[in-house]
Amino acid sequence: GRTNGWIKRVGGKVLPLALLRVEFDGVAAEPGTPLVDADGSIAAIVFQKAEGSAVYAIPAEAVHRVRKDIQQNGKLVRGWLGVSLRVDGDSPKIVRVLPNSPAEDAGMQEGDLIGRIGDRKITSYPDVADAFFYIVPGEPVNVSVKRGSRDLDFTLIPAIEKGR
Repeated sequence: GRTNGWIKRVGGKVLPLALLRVEFDGVAAEPGTPLVDADGSIAAIVFQKAEGSAVYAIPAEAVHRVRKDIQQNGKLVRGWLGVSLRVDGDSPKIVRVLPNSPAEDAGMQEGDLIGRIGDRKITSYPDVADAFFYIVPGEPVNVSVKRGSRDLDFTLIPAIEKGR
């Protein structure tokens, strides 16, 4: 198969993590099928069939993230930074920094435009949602923002997501 890029929205809704769209010549792979890269390493696992001979696949990185949490905690434990962005907007601009949050503690502000979370480049709200999936409570994460004309870097220690 060959990749057709990342799927970050379905029916206008932003997914909690980006899926890989893979197109096959002929018959599409069945859900649960591992997809390997050129080095023979598992890169993704088929999640569900799409139209025609295409499938949506979950990145192996996401599978490892969930597996580790389930082994350690019995469930997925999401990291929380304490920022709000507009879901209906495409811009990764912070519209609210929550009180007593890692973002507030680090000095992030309303209006900051997120450019990077960890090693993930951010250009849109769906990129932020995808990057948030991989944030682990207690593990420092670097966040780069643009504030006016200045580029700023912060190191945040994510908390356990509220309500989890």
